[in-house]
Amino acid sequence: MSTHPIKILIADDEDVVLEIMARKIASQDYEVITAKDGQEAWDKIVRDVPDIIILDLNMPKMDGWC
Repeated sequence: MSTHPIKILIADDEDVVLEIMARKIASQDYEVITAKDGQEAWDKIVRDVPDIIILDLNMPKMDGWC
């Protein structure tokens, strides 16, 4: 069984929302990855392969509906 922490990607273009969510989730011993737009989120999904994705649907460059 793997002992790596669960990796969670949070994608949101609102800095306050992103920071609050990242702090709260990280405080629960999860590994947190953040992205500020859809393209950055996609790049990090491909590179980091998160276990869970929390995605804002309306973001610049590429939205959560793509």
